[in-house]
Amino acid sequence: MEQELLKILRGLKSPRHLQQTHAQLLARGLSASPRLLPALVSAAFSVASSSPRHAAAAAILRAAGAGASTVAHNTLIERLAGRGGGRDCSVVDAFAVYAAMRASGVSPNGFTFTFLLRACECLRRLPLCRVRPRTDRQVFDEMVDRDVVSWNSIVGVYMSSEDVTGAMELFEAMPERNVVSWNTVVAAFARGMQQVAMLSLHGYNHNSRYDEALRTFQQMMLEGRFMPDEATLVSVVSACAQLGSVEYCNWISSYISKSNTHITVALGNALIDMFAKCGDVGRARLVFNKMKTRCIITWTAMISGFAYNGQFREALLIYNDMCREGVTLDDTVFVVALAACAHGGLLQEGWSIFEQMIEHYGIVPRMEHYGCIVDLLGRAELTEYVSARVLEIEPFNSSYQVLVSNCSALEGRWSSVMDARRTMRDWGVEKTPGSSLIQVGNEVHEFLAKDMRHQMRKEVYETLDGLIALIRHTEHTPWISYCSTLE
Repeated sequence: MEQELLKILRGLKSPRHLQQTHAQLLARGLSASPRLLPALVSAAFSVASSSPRHAAAAAILRAAGAGASTVAHNTLIERLAGRGGGRDCSVVDAFAVYAAMRASGVSPNGFTFTFLLRACECLRRLPLCRVRPRTDRQVFDEMVDRDVVSWNSIVGVYMSSEDVTGAMELFEAMPERNVVSWNTVVAAFARGMQQVAMLSLHGYNHNSRYDEALRTFQQMMLEGRFMPDEATLVSVVSACAQLGSVEYCNWISSYISKSNTHITVALGNALIDMFAKCGDVGRARLVFNKMKTRCIITWTAMISGFAYNGQFREALLIYNDMCREGVTLDDTVFVVALAACAHGGLLQEGWSIFEQMIEHYGIVPRMEHYGCIVDLLGRAELTEYVSARVLEIEPFNSSYQVLVSNCSALEGRWSSVMDARRTMRDWGVEKTPGSSLIQVGNEVHEFLAKDMRHQMRKEVYETLDGLIALIRHTEHTPWISYCSTLE
């Protein structure tokens, strides 16, 4: 009977059917069934039409009384915490259900706290989360039995909230680790720190975090207890790509080759990106050619790789091959293709791709597409129209403000240049400073304009002054006026 009832519960489509089914379970004394109650709670959350969504499910748990199982409560907490930490996350409601669970005498288990930690991860994304107590640590400290899954969860929460010091302290304190433990840290350094790159404006060198990803991977290999899996290697390859280090690139590619690692789609995509960003687009193309299965990201990475290395015609050849193979295109690949045309000065090809995107694929242009068109039509009559459209879509984006200003300068429309600069100043829009990277030995150094953060800044500027003085005493006079702007 329970099997048939489970099928009914999983097929419920409306609140009315939910009420009827719940009434039948109450009448038959099955309202607290360990197998049926979790399914009923999940169904109640899915078909709920009232606000809040969890009200019906919470009422079902209350009706079950002390007989409600831990699994049933966990089911609702998981849904409220948001599967995968998505937009459905309702932190307050998740903790309310947890409080009701404890009040009714139902004991939590490891899954309960894992779901609560997921809710805490959502909490840490809120703007005010920085000034709130660490609810996640309070939840973790309440756990009686902490398994490796719980430890991985708390480390992940700290990493996602950019508390690197706290995360690494917990990681080092773990009584045992598995490959997921290492992946959590490596992936956070390789991926998550890209999201805080803007902190470099305030003296934070995000490239050191990519170094940390590689050091963590090396530590994992030295311990020798766990072999890296696909997730590990994708994260490490991505870190090498961000550093743009040829040495690191050769190191990880050599390891993958010697270990006979199967190149999955995700790993292949990461390798294409890494080789291209390290300047070896030939090896990127070899990986691309060997991949029997490709996705839209594969094609996008290859187009971007050619464009990144100045081979704009080759980028368009890949784009045309992709169209001929009938690949389902998204808006991102058009940004990459249009950028290739813009940087290569391929006006006719770029405009044709833009029209194809709208008319054939039905994709509505985003600000990124218009930005590429502004760059592409830098000397054309349509620049003023497209510039106005871009600024209308996102007026506070400094990159597009600067792009519009530069295009206006190319056309000699200096009044428009002044207008763009004045608008940026009046609206408080600041240009993100560019940076340059240089590898010395095994360390990658990053420099910003007028950078005073580097530990050897005194020696760096003394060397620069010496070079400028040397240049002034040479016959290369055109450099003199340029060097004077550096002072």
